Amino acid sequence: MNWQHPDLYFFLFLLTGLATFLAIIYECIQKFGRKPSPKKYLKKARPLDGLSRERPPRRDLPAPNPVRPGPGPEDRLHDLQLRFRAVSEQWSRKR
Repeated sequence: MNWQHPDLYFFLFLLTGLATFLAIIYECIQKFGRKPSPKKYLKKARPLDGLSRERPPRRDLPAPNPVRPGPGPEDRLHDLQLRFRAVSEQWSRKR
């Protein structure tokens, strides 16, 4: 098929028309589109007791619980090692 075939020109005309139509629709949406309305739940929001910038800066770790302290790092490591061994044994039994 060469460029002098009338069906090819008809196809190019349709393709150009479609591209033009989509460009016009896009521009109309951009120009006349609705403005985003403020969210309804934001209108009912009330201020908090204190602002977040008034809080003291957060450290890497939270302060320990003085009433009931959790297990120490050695206990947590031992527990993790026990769980790892149990899972490893289950995995080795399956093979």
